[in-house]
Amino acid sequence: EALSKLDAAGVPAAPALTAPETYADAFLAENHYLETYPHPRGQVMGASGYARFGRTPAGFPHPAPLLAQHSLEVLRDYGIAEDRIAALVDSGAVIQA
Repeated sequence: EALSKLDAAGVPAAPALTAPETYADAFLAENHYLETYPHPRGQVMGASGYARFGRTPAGFPHPAPLLAQHSLEVLRDYGIAEDRIAALVDSGAVIQA
């Protein structure tokens, strides 16, 4: 109903798709919007990227990290001492994947 009213008023609009609708959409499949790629938890399907260029690679070079996958690396990068990191993990204040 909303789309019909917007169209009648000359407002460009398109329906929003739910995640399951996205995976089943023929237009998106035909235009390679989704791809299957390896992830630490197995094969997953996600967006292949938001643009394709003839001479410039695009897309996502790494899968999304797991929750807390890089906790320790981030703390080390900020210069937190190893004993302090261990204490944070032992206390439950920091988790790691």
